[in-house]
Amino acid sequence: MTALIVVTTMLLGGAGVDIASGAPVATETGIEVAADARIETAGGAPVTGESLYRRLCASCHGVAGHGDGPAGAALCPRPTDLTRLRSGIPELMRQIDGRRKIRAHGTAQMPVWGEVLEAALISEPHRRRTALLKIDAIADYVMRLRRGAPTADTPATR
Repeated sequence: MTALIVVTTMLLGGAGVDIASGAPVATETGIEVAADARIETAGGAPVTGESLYRRLCASCHGVAGHGDGPAGAALCPRPTDLTRLRSGIPELMRQIDGRRKIRAHGTAQMPVWGEVLEAALISEPHRRRTALLKIDAIADYVMRLRRGAPTADTPATR
């Protein structure tokens, strides 16, 4: 439960920590953007699926998505190894969004990110659409983790 509160607090305005580097990550207006799909919001800098994943998911699911994040050790059941999921993008989006009750959420250990993201965008004119775009970006990034595609931490090698 503590991990849920900490992660939700980070999302709604507190500064977080990049799990991979340990470096502080500011709220959306201060995020450094990686070279993948960017989402523009009315009030801030563009964000990416990778930056959202690192800020919202990596503390439980781990940087590489294996379910081995530092906050995940305190959870029961343990976080899912996202590299083993067989869901497509639409199902991943439903699992991340969490507004519709699904088995993947099990208990209330995983935040209902759809509601949390939407609440954080309260001044955004299209907050529901922007929240869904962010969820889509996270789902796309999880698919890249699953395929072992290069990310900022694991650049392509020749």
